[in-house]
Amino acid sequence: DPALFDTTLSKEFLKLSQAFDYTPEQLANLALAAVRHSFLPAERKATLEAEMRAEITTLAARHLQRELVL
Repeated sequence: DPALFDTTLSKEFLKLSQAFDYTPEQLANLALAAVRHSFLPAERKATLEAEMRAEITTLAARHLQRELVL
């Protein structure tokens, strides 16, 4: 089913941004919330969130030329 399987997480975040005017901060916080509310062990959640925050910071600087307030 192409409507269901012909997508990526990036495409889905783009659709959210376009449909609901989500800001980069809102999208980043949504992704970070997914980690915090996952069933991962607490230590792994903390590590993954730190890695994601670092990557978000790098991408925002490169593509938005600004820092995101998370």
